[in-house]
Amino acid sequence: MGGRFPALVVAVLALVALGWAEEQVSISVQLDPPGAGFVSGEGLYPPGATVVLEAEPAPGFRFVAWEDEGVVVGTSLLFQFIAESDRLLIAHFEEVPGLPELGGSWEAQFSLLPAPGLESSQLELRTRRELFGMKGALSAVAGFSASAWRSLSFKATLTGGGLSLSGGLTLDPVSPGYESSYLGLTGSWAGLRWSLRVNHSAFGGVPPGPHLLYTLNVYLSPFSFTVRGEEGTDGLQFKDLLARITEVPLISQCLGIRARGSLSLTKEDGFSYADL
Repeated sequence: MGGRFPALVVAVLALVALGWAEEQVSISVQLDPPGAGFVSGEGLYPPGATVVLEAEPAPGFRFVAWEDEGVVVGTSLLFQFIAESDRLLIAHFEEVPGLPELGGSWEAQFSLLPAPGLESSQLELRTRRELFGMKGALSAVAGFSASAWRSLSFKATLTGGGLSLSGGLTLDPVSPGYESSYLGLTGSWAGLRWSLRVNHSAFGGVPPGPHLLYTLNVYLSPFSFTVRGEEGTDGLQFKDLLARITEVPLISQCLGIRARGSLSLTKEDGFSYADL
């Protein structure tokens, strides 16, 4: 077995070098600190595709910046770029200091042309409490267009003992009806960080219908793994796996260059691609 493993590694790298694997670009995001929010838009993209990442702070936190290899590349909740190569970004959040037991905020967007007017607005009410050494926060957010009430969502977090539990619910006030919900758990121990998130959508399936998606992220520098599964007619099924290494120590030490690698597996295609 010891002699076969190096040969297998060489064979895989040779296939990659010859371009026999389907070219894909992996976009991953780590949260700092874990449990401080959620980021949508991660995954695999064809080169040249437009990637849109959106950060959503948990109650009691605010978004700070996007970081890529030690460089701040954005401070807006939305970060858009063209997929050219694998990227592992860090989404930085910070706890809101002195957050009152009960508070709120209102944001609005106005247009000046062709006539001044209100385009959209968002009202948020939030509260937080500390009980038995654990911090809890709850928020409700209502979104409005110029003429109608468009969205209503609730978010809650409970943090303590190295763990963070979060949940959310989104309703459609227009229908009215249920849209989606999620439940997440994150933790860290001795350099190992992990998160488990379950998303449910009323119309996210194919064909359109109820859909359950499970996402497990594990980070242990320089490795990161993302495994996703979905609920099907036969129960929980594997969807895809993305494994990344942000630095290959042997190459870095011997050649003095930084090397990164990734491997992707999908339910539909099996082995999808690998690169180094």
